[in-house]
Amino acid sequence: MGFDRGHLANKASMFPLDSSPVVTRQELALRYQISLRTVDRWVAKRMIPVIRLSPRCLRFDVAQCDAALRRFTIDEVTKS
Repeated sequence: MGFDRGHLANKASMFPLDSSPVVTRQELALRYQISLRTVDRWVAKRMIPVIRLSPRCLRFDVAQCDAALRRFTIDEVTKS
């Protein structure tokens, strides 16, 4: 019995192309204009969600990171 390439090709439909982009540490740091160390710190503090493909290979869902960081923003306080 051989390898069925058709079976593997059908799995691609499980991941829609219009889903939010997944980026590397470097790309996330550039997006937020922060250092790689700050990205590492946010991951350690669990401020942003991370996708661990292996112990050293991390990816970040941009939409999830944006939503997570909105919880930590401070709105300007004005006197009424």
